[in-house]
Amino acid sequence: MTEVTAQRAEPILEVAGLRRTYGDAPGMLARMLRQPARRVRAVDGVDLRLRPGETMALVGESGCGKSTVARCVAGLESPSAGTVRYSGETMERIARRALPARKDVQMVFQDPYSSLNPRWPVGRSIAEPMQVLGLETGRDAAQARVAELLSQVGLAPEDAEKFPHQFSGGQRQRVAIARALSTRPKVIICDEPTSALDVSVQAQILNMMKDLQEEYGLAYLFITHDLGVVDHMADRVAIMYLGRIVEIGSREAIFARPRHPYTRMLMDAVPRLDEVTAGAPPLGELPDPANPPSGCAFRTRCPWAIAACAETVPPLEEVDGRRAACLRSGEVA
Repeated sequence: MTEVTAQRAEPILEVAGLRRTYGDAPGMLARMLRQPARRVRAVDGVDLRLRPGETMALVGESGCGKSTVARCVAGLESPSAGTVRYSGETMERIARRALPARKDVQMVFQDPYSSLNPRWPVGRSIAEPMQVLGLETGRDAAQARVAELLSQVGLAPEDAEKFPHQFSGGQRQRVAIARALSTRPKVIICDEPTSALDVSVQAQILNMMKDLQEEYGLAYLFITHDLGVVDHMADRVAIMYLGRIVEIGSREAIFARPRHPYTRMLMDAVPRLDEVTAGAPPLGELPDPANPPSGCAFRTRCPWAIAACAETVPPLEEVDGRRAACLRSGEVA
């Protein structure tokens, strides 16, 4: 699907007002010591739309809430507030009741070794989603499908009898992708799928994923902190900071001229061969997520911060062909 067609298509996955809070009321000892409850709002009002055949990259530092968004979108966690809808139905209900649409949304995890059962041959791991969802109940049909999937991801059908420890990291990630493809999904959530791989293997996996996307019309929600991967894979980009989306737009617009200071600093931190720099700009320490700064959460690290930034939480507003949450977005260059 072309980018223009994807922009005109109706969203297949919609995230609206997503919030996820962790932390309980303080225990007896904490109450005796009069310690306040420690509650972390990992995700705070995230809105996203994913269209068929599109790749949306969700980018940010470790601890910004990207993986929490991924788990909520996949139905592995229940949101504290807000909704995640696939084709009009909430993912929470789809996951809880194992509705037929469950097969359409799959996930590839960051560490394929921990996501595969070490006691099972990989063929059994690949076949399990098909059998659990009732897609391939016959043994021969399941084995044939497993062989087909292994071939599609660049492995041999005979590899189905091997165990996870017998593969390299890149091969295990190919197995994990084969398992995600086993249900013939329409959406795949990729949570840092190449961050543990070396550069050459990473390129192979990313190119394979793009080929699979073109062949099957897959939509990807791609979680990453690597802007090189974003530039290679994404159609649209959402920048996340302390649980909030601070900038969202097309890859071309954001890479050409970011409009949020955090996006600008992420771009400046990427090493370039054509420039001699003194290194990444100092960003300072990430604030405590349980006690974020007032107003704009990025203001304590922002060189453009003004007094008003401490008083106002900036909304996402249209600016220069994308949306940015910054009181000075028109000045960031």
